[in-house]
Amino acid sequence: MNIAEWILVGFLSVALFVFLVAGIAAFLKIRELAEEAKKVVIKGQDIADTASDIADTVNDVAENVKGITSVGTLVKNFTDRANTRVSEIDDALPHPKKAPKTETEKPETEKPAEKPAATPKSDPKPDKSNKKSS
Repeated sequence: MNIAEWILVGFLSVALFVFLVAGIAAFLKIRELAEEAKKVVIKGQDIADTASDIADTVNDVAENVKGITSVGTLVKNFTDRANTRVSEIDDALPHPKKAPKTETEKPETEKPAEKPAATPKSDPKPDKSNKKSS
C-alpha cells in the first residue's frame, strides 16, 4: 500500500471512532431521557387517579346534597322578590331631576348674584366697660 492509502485509512478510522463515541453518548442521553419520561408518566397517572377519586367524591357529595338545592332555590326566589319590591318603592319615591348642561350655555352671559352692601354690624351685647362699679 502506498502512503496515500494509509492516510485515507487513518482518516476513516478516526472518523469511525468519533462517530462511535458520539453514538454511545447519544444512546446514554436518550436512555436517561426515557427514564425521566417514564417517571413523568407514572406521576401523571398518579395525578389522574387522584383527580378521578376527587371527581367521584364530588359526585357522591352532590348526590347527597340534592335536598339542599331546594333551599337555595327558595332563598333565590326570596331575594328576587325583595329586590323587586325595593325597586318598586324606589321608583315610587320622587327624585329631583337635574337639567343637563349643554355646551351652548355660556356662564359669561349669566349675571353673578349681586352682594348686598356691607352694613356695619351692631354689637348685640352692650359694652360693660362703661358701667361704674359700686
